[in-house]
Amino acid sequence: MKENVFRENQRDYHNPKSLRISIVSIAKVKVGNLSRGGKARTLEAKQADDHDTEWTSVMTPFGILITLTDQLSIYMGQSALTSDL
Repeated sequence: MKENVFRENQRDYHNPKSLRISIVSIAKVKVGNLSRGGKARTLEAKQADDHDTEWTSVMTPFGILITLTDQLSIYMGQSALTSDL
Protein backbone atom coordinates (compact mmCIF):
# COMPACT_ATOMS: atom_id res chain seq x y z
CA MET A 1 0.00 0.00 0.00
CA LYS A 2 2.81 2.42 0.85
CA GLU A 3 4.27 1.98 -2.63
CA ASN A 4 0.91 2.91 -4.20
CA VAL A 5 0.60 6.00 -2.01
CA PHE A 6 4.15 7.06 -2.83
CA ARG A 7 3.59 6.56 -6.59
CA GLU A 8 0.33 8.55 -6.62
CA ASN A 9 1.89 11.20 -4.42
CA GLN A 10 4.76 11.70 -6.85
CA ARG A 11 2.47 11.68 -9.89
CA ASP A 12 0.15 14.39 -8.54
CA TYR A 13 2.80 16.50 -6.80
CA HIS A 14 2.80 19.27 -9.44
CA ASN A 15 -0.85 18.95 -10.49
CA PRO A 16 -2.58 22.26 -9.57
CA LYS A 17 -5.95 20.49 -9.46
CA SER A 18 -4.73 18.08 -6.81
CA LEU A 19 -5.48 19.01 -3.18
CA ARG A 20 -2.69 17.93 -0.83
CA ILE A 21 -3.58 17.61 2.84
CA SER A 22 -2.01 16.15 5.96
CA ILE A 23 -4.18 14.71 8.74
CA VAL A 24 -3.06 13.96 12.29
CA SER A 25 -5.07 12.53 15.15
CA ILE A 26 -3.97 13.27 18.70
CA ALA A 27 -4.51 11.42 22.00
CA LYS A 28 -8.05 11.17 23.33
CA VAL A 29 -9.20 13.75 25.88
CA LYS A 30 -11.72 13.06 28.67
CA VAL A 31 -14.41 15.75 28.98
CA GLY A 32 -16.13 16.49 32.27
CA ASN A 33 -15.79 18.19 35.62
CA LEU A 34 -12.21 16.92 35.99
CA SER A 35 -9.43 18.46 38.07
CA ARG A 36 -6.69 18.42 35.41
CA GLY A 37 -4.12 18.48 38.22
CA GLY A 38 -5.42 21.80 39.58
CA LYS A 39 -4.40 23.68 36.43
CA ALA A 40 -6.61 25.98 34.38
CA ARG A 41 -6.27 28.59 31.65
CA THR A 42 -8.16 31.06 33.80
CA LEU A 43 -6.97 32.95 36.88
CA GLU A 44 -8.45 30.36 39.24
CA ALA A 45 -8.98 26.67 38.65
CA LYS A 46 -12.66 25.68 38.66
CA GLN A 47 -14.02 23.45 41.42
CA ALA A 48 -13.83 19.85 40.20
CA ASP A 49 -15.34 16.58 41.39
CA ASP A 50 -13.56 14.78 44.24
CA HIS A 51 -12.15 12.07 41.99
CA ASP A 52 -11.66 12.02 38.23
CA THR A 53 -13.64 8.81 37.84
CA GLU A 54 -16.56 10.04 35.75
CA TRP A 55 -16.52 12.01 32.51
CA THR A 56 -19.28 12.96 30.11
CA SER A 57 -17.51 12.02 26.88
CA VAL A 58 -14.17 11.29 25.26
CA MET A 59 -13.10 13.56 22.40
CA THR A 60 -10.28 13.07 19.91
CA PRO A 61 -8.74 16.26 18.54
CA PHE A 62 -7.35 16.06 15.02
CA GLY A 63 -5.92 18.54 12.59
CA ILE A 64 -6.11 18.89 8.82
CA LEU A 65 -3.34 20.88 7.15
CA ILE A 66 -3.65 22.13 3.58
CA THR A 67 0.01 21.94 2.64
CA LEU A 68 -0.13 24.42 -0.24
CA THR A 69 -1.37 27.30 1.93
CA ASP A 70 -0.29 26.07 5.40
CA GLN A 71 -3.92 26.48 6.52
CA LEU A 72 -4.57 24.40 9.66
CA SER A 73 -8.02 23.41 10.89
CA ILE A 74 -8.52 21.64 14.21
CA TYR A 75 -11.60 19.50 14.86
CA MET A 76 -12.90 17.34 17.69
CA GLY A 77 -14.41 13.95 16.97
CA GLN A 78 -16.18 11.30 19.04
CA SER A 79 -16.26 8.44 16.56
CA ALA A 80 -13.69 5.69 16.37
CA LEU A 81 -10.59 7.27 14.86
CA THR A 82 -7.60 5.34 13.61
CA SER A 83 -4.12 6.25 12.49
CA ASP A 84 -5.09 5.18 8.95
CA LEU A 85 -7.15 8.29 8.18
